[in-house]
Amino acid sequence: MAEVHDYRNLNPTTAPLVRIDWEDICFSDNWNDDGDIQPLESSTTGYLIFENLTMVVVAGSYNWRDNTWATIHTIPKLPPTVVVIKEAIE
Repeated sequence: MAEVHDYRNLNPTTAPLVRIDWEDICFSDNWNDDGDIQPLESSTTGYLIFENLTMVVVAGSYNWRDNTWATIHTIPKLPPTVVVIKEAIE
């Protein structure tokens, strides 16, 4: 079951403003022609509204009339898990 998070007690005056530096995936159809593939270095700035061992959640905007967050970004903290579906044939 997914965790439920209550952001109602946070607003831009009570949530810290943070910058999250992370690496995104990069697709390249012709990677043999372009050389090595490197992940894209990215940064996201926003209000920290949740963090645990596996993810960090930041919001980029806030609606004061409705007291709701918007422009939500969820960024994973754990590296990806590789699961072999079929072994290579040698």
